[in-house]
Amino acid sequence: MKPNIRTRTVSATVPGRRADENRSFGDRYCKGTCVLSIRIPPDSTGRDLCKTCGKKFLPRSLMPGSGMRNYQSEDFYMCGIIGFSGYERATDVLLAGLSALEYRGYDSAGISCFTKDGAITTIKSVGKVSELKALVPGELASGCGIGHTRWATHGGVSRENAHPHACGRVTLIHNGIIENYLPLRDELTSDGRIPVSETDSEVAAMLLDSLYEGDAHAAIAAAAARLEGAYAFCILFSDQPGKIYCIRKGSPLVACQTEAGSIIASDMVALLRYSKDYFVLEENVVACLTRDGITLAALDGT
Repeated sequence: MKPNIRTRTVSATVPGRRADENRSFGDRYCKGTCVLSIRIPPDSTGRDLCKTCGKKFLPRSLMPGSGMRNYQSEDFYMCGIIGFSGYERATDVLLAGLSALEYRGYDSAGISCFTKDGAITTIKSVGKVSELKALVPGELASGCGIGHTRWATHGGVSRENAHPHACGRVTLIHNGIIENYLPLRDELTSDGRIPVSETDSEVAAMLLDSLYEGDAHAAIAAAAARLEGAYAFCILFSDQPGKIYCIRKGSPLVACQTEAGSIIASDMVALLRYSKDYFVLEENVVACLTRDGITLAALDGT
């Protein structure tokens, strides 16, 4: 039986792309926030431009993991994100999605899933998605979870710095850079929350946990008002099994509803196995994914 789709209709006509197109001109990356950037040769002025958004590419030497740290937040959106709530085995969907996103480049990967008893299990690994897959137990039965591939930006390449990150009742994955994470970390640490990683993403999880009182939308809206920079979040709340909350600002997220369930990702290539009918999540809109549908609400609740 086809699930009831409760998502607001959003039309998005965006050029498609193939994996080989993404790897073309592989020493350059799109500087823009477009969801589907296609690399093209330098124009007559000698600049490399993104065919979709028209913005300039960055040299690989300035990308995360290259040792360069003095970059602007809008330049880096390379992490891979996948979230699924549905009728299929979540670990299979997440690992397949992360494999499809490997072209983006990464140094570590991880997944978090709700188990049958409602607990959240997190598995992370430095290295390839194949190494993460080897760590996932076959008996892990779940219909809801999130997955991530990471470029090292804040902090080195380590299991502790890999996503997902958790604090209290919140587990999340993040694409982007939180520019004011240092003062937020100091504030939250003084309240007794101790980070275990060097990342700005864990600080976002700490902030959300400090604001969460059972209303996910209210906590996300309050956190968004305090976060500076760019982000795409997929969030699990431990007392809301089967649900994934998502929001973005600057960093891309695309989603679709299929007979298999609800899927969201940082790039449509992770969705194509299930559907070509997807939409781009608008900025400052909270999406809630369940196996039967996607609901959208503005930060003010409308």
